[in-house]
This record gives sequence, structure tokens and C-alpha cells, in this order.
Amino acid sequence: MTDAATDPAALNERFAHAGLVRFEPGEGGLTRAVLSRPRGDVAHVYLHGAHVSHYQPADAEPVLFVSAASRFEPGQPIRGGVPVCFPWFGPHPEDADQPPHGFARILPWQVQDAGPAEA
Repeated sequence: MTDAATDPAALNERFAHAGLVRFEPGEGGLTRAVLSRPRGDVAHVYLHGAHVSHYQPADAEPVLFVSAASRFEPGQPIRGGVPVCFPWFGPHPEDADQPPHGFARILPWQVQDAGPAEA
């Protein structure tokens, strides 16, 4: 299910910047931002957990990898890449029912702004 906060078309209408930022469906239909630099660097950041799943410097091989065990579905963590582990790392210190590495990596994040920084 998509809404204005996760719909790639709606996000592109509000936040896309040609050659720099665009939004698209990623694995499992989860929305991701595709960030590009004019020199050719590319990164993918999922709104699911604000997870950086891909980074490839210009004229180089990708330097981040995501586990084949990743399920790419709401409530499940993306494994690999660069996760946001918050507010704890590893198992919860007091409650084994809490998600490993905190809740931030399994919740949807919203785009507030995108594009080049103002000088």
C-alpha cells in the first residue's frame, strides 16, 4: 500500500531534482531514493528504515552489499548495507521481544526535503 509519503510518483513531484534525486519502487515494492552526483556516484536509500542499500562510486564497483536473506517487507529489517541502528544495538538489553538493533530500521521514514544544499 502506498500513500503520498511513500508513492514514488508523488515524491518525485515534490522532491525530485534532475540528475540528483529521484524516487522509484525498489525490492519488494518498497520506495527508495536514488541519489546521483554529476561525476557518476550513485546511492540507493530506502524509506523503509532510512537504509542505505547501495553505493557505487563513479567508475568503480559497488562498495555496499545487501544480504540475499533480506525480505524487503514492512516490519522486517533490510540486512546489509548501512542500517540505522537506534535506539540500541544488538538485542534489547531488557526485552527479548523488541527487534534487534532497535526499531528505527524497521519503520517507514518520511522525506522532509531533498536536493542540493543551499550555499
